[in-house]
Amino acid sequence: MSVLQELAKWVLTQPEWQADAVRRAVEKGTLDSGDFDDLTALALQAAGIPDEQGRKVIPVDPASLPAETSASTRVALKAIREPLNVNALGYTDGVEFEVDGLTIVYGENGSGKSGYSRILKAVCRARDQEPILANVFEPSRSKAVPSAMVEWNTGAAVVTTKWDSETPCDARLAGIAVMDSRCARLYVDDELTVNIVPTGVDILQELARACGEVRTRLEALGRVTAFDDTSLAHLKGETAVGQFLKVLSEKSDFGTAEKLATLSESENMQLEHLRRQLSDAPEKRAAQLKRLSQRAQSLETEVTGTLHALSDEAFEKLRDAYTKYKAADAASKLAATELSESGAALSGTGNDPWRELVQSAMKFAQEGPYPGEPFPADGDGAQCVLCQQPLDADAKARLKRFVSFLEEDTQKRAAALRRAAGELYVAIKATSPSALPSDKQIVDELQERASALPGSVGSFISALDKRRTKIVTMFEAGVLEVLEPLQNSPVELLQEVGRGLSAEITELEKTLKSEERLRLRKELEALEARTKLADLLPFVKKAIESASLTKKYSDCAKQTNTIAITKKSAELTETALARGLNDALTRELASLHISTLKLGISLRGQRGSGLQQLKLEVPSPLGKTKLSQILSEGEQRAIAIASFLAEVSVSPGKSGIVLDDPVSSLDVYRREHIANRLAVEAKARQVIVFTHDLAFAWYLTEASEKAGVPCRADRVFSAGSTKGVTARGLPFEAGKLSARINTLVAQAQQAKKVLEIDKDPERYEQMVREGYRRLRDCWERLIEESLFGDVIRRFRNSVQTKLLKRAYVENQDFQEVWEGMSRCSNFTHDAPLEAPPPLPSPTDFIADVGCIKQSFDRISARAIAVEKERVSLVPQAK
Repeated sequence: MSVLQELAKWVLTQPEWQADAVRRAVEKGTLDSGDFDDLTALALQAAGIPDEQGRKVIPVDPASLPAETSASTRVALKAIREPLNVNALGYTDGVEFEVDGLTIVYGENGSGKSGYSRILKAVCRARDQEPILANVFEPSRSKAVPSAMVEWNTGAAVVTTKWDSETPCDARLAGIAVMDSRCARLYVDDELTVNIVPTGVDILQELARACGEVRTRLEALGRVTAFDDTSLAHLKGETAVGQFLKVLSEKSDFGTAEKLATLSESENMQLEHLRRQLSDAPEKRAAQLKRLSQRAQSLETEVTGTLHALSDEAFEKLRDAYTKYKAADAASKLAATELSESGAALSGTGNDPWRELVQSAMKFAQEGPYPGEPFPADGDGAQCVLCQQPLDADAKARLKRFVSFLEEDTQKRAAALRRAAGELYVAIKATSPSALPSDKQIVDELQERASALPGSVGSFISALDKRRTKIVTMFEAGVLEVLEPLQNSPVELLQEVGRGLSAEITELEKTLKSEERLRLRKELEALEARTKLADLLPFVKKAIESASLTKKYSDCAKQTNTIAITKKSAELTETALARGLNDALTRELASLHISTLKLGISLRGQRGSGLQQLKLEVPSPLGKTKLSQILSEGEQRAIAIASFLAEVSVSPGKSGIVLDDPVSSLDVYRREHIANRLAVEAKARQVIVFTHDLAFAWYLTEASEKAGVPCRADRVFSAGSTKGVTARGLPFEAGKLSARINTLVAQAQQAKKVLEIDKDPERYEQMVREGYRRLRDCWERLIEESLFGDVIRRFRNSVQTKLLKRAYVENQDFQEVWEGMSRCSNFTHDAPLEAPPPLPSPTDFIADVGCIKQSFDRISARAIAVEKERVSLVPQAK
């Protein structure tokens, strides 16, 4: 039985609408919003909610399914055209791709290359999506919708699809796998939805998605139909009405609500009696008094705190500390004078700046050049840490006197007393009596309880403010005189008001707690709730109906649980995929020379999908440690590429793959392996590589030539403010020698036109000097590539000894290289002003380019003959 047939048989044991969902997924591949609306209606029918459109379940028929399904259609990208509002891209021609083979898109940072790769990630539904912004340097377009035209092949058909950031592109393009530098950590650390699934298991994934969409719609319907009980909330409580509403549900009896809402004549009379009896409002009065009491307490706290900071005791502490400091400071200055008179050469010795200088020098000496030694150092050759001159006996003695002076108790005591007095002064200066009280109305509101309070508070605050000002003035002048005492503090009056408020509140609370009053209050609340319920009966009826409908939605939503789908998906995925994926990963790790790390893949199911995670085999358990915490950046990147290629290799289709800067953090050795691997992959599918690494682009071109696969190399560059301009071929420096020579031939002809037709000597000189610089590079490459047969290449980490069969140098080669390099040197190096060499004529320039072309053609032809001759000598050299 095929996977599809087994799936169709299994889904018939699930809710009927799921069998309809599987049928749709088999027929369409990807379900859309209309499908999810239909499936929601079908699910509601099963819960007893009729469908106005009369939709019916059409389950999948196992007999109608083929025994096996073919591999997925091959999808390949052809071009991205007309990028609009994508970063700063402005080149309508866009970028093209080799449909059968390898495409290299090279671009430096800021060239627009990333804009194209972001489009591809969105179009192909890559694992890692980035927000695509419009050109932020053009405010008028900053909120415009990014879009582009995508040309692609599916089978023999060429399709052009418009993409924009608000609408998913054609689902078939999701068959193209995309990997970029930000995906590496995802592959190494995180569990990912397995994209390579056996035919039929993808239907289970679509069914799981359908369950999620149906559940979302059911939840939205539930929110719409849910009754807003705000209109009934005020009736909930301990009354009979409140208890009825508390448990209101689809099972509630509306007749019970009608009886509760109907009062007899005697109950109406009792209601009016209770309203008159309880008409006063002691509860409200008690609450008001509590708030007033709290505000009065806050005022008392503010006044008391400020008074404490400015009290006579606080001032006397400041005065005493300041007096002690002045005495200690005088003693300190006397000691400094004695120090200066005893041999100091400079005035100011002993003052504060001098002390800080010496202390810094001591710290530097003991932490730096003389650790563990006294200051100054006693050893021979010791130097002064300030002037860095040798210390003689007198200098050492003088420094020791300085240290003794700093360590005397007089200096330490003066410093400590200065700090103590400063802290007391700062506390006083920080007060702000004039800002009191923070509650500007409280004093007037308390006046009826203490008529003298406003005047007392106002005058006392004014006195505190004057005292603060006087203390600050005296301290800054350095003379602290005796202060006048503070009088008429309002604190006692505030405390008396507070005691009166507390007594009044206590009496009110006694009244409120009377058992008889509480009983009457509860009876009144119960009767009033019943009268209010009479006006709200329509809402009660609607609430019961809504609860009944919500219960049906809830029962229906239970059918969207994906546990059974996940179990079936895991069963089929583990059987058909796990071994193949592990084997593929092993092969890819070996191809990239990472086989020393023992890695495997664990699979488990979640919400209808198989999840994969890389596991590292180590002697002891890693716990929750991530691989990214163990492996280097280069190892992570290489493993990520291997994982990506492993997934691709076991996929039934041969759609293209896209890699964005895949070799970041990798060494040259591994880059070559990756280039070779991608070239081999390009034999089976389209491979597109975005890179800013010119050396890697070169490796790719060489690997594609070796593998015999078509290779298209384009470069992306900026043209002023326009990004993403493309041109065929890699930059000149990355081209093979034959391509470089052809470029120079064209450049020589163009230079002739610039001089003789355009009459532009300055531009001609620029072109010629640049041409001879390139010509010199070509002679150097001729030696490396043609004469030495590519046996040794700059920056390559190996010597290709087998290529020695092509290497050959004779006198003519030496002479041509010598003369060609000499000619180039004349026009690429700076010349003396007295005798600069004349600039070559167009004819000379064309002739010099022709010389290297003739040498290249001659040496290339000879290399073939030399190789043939040497292979005949050593047949195994083939």
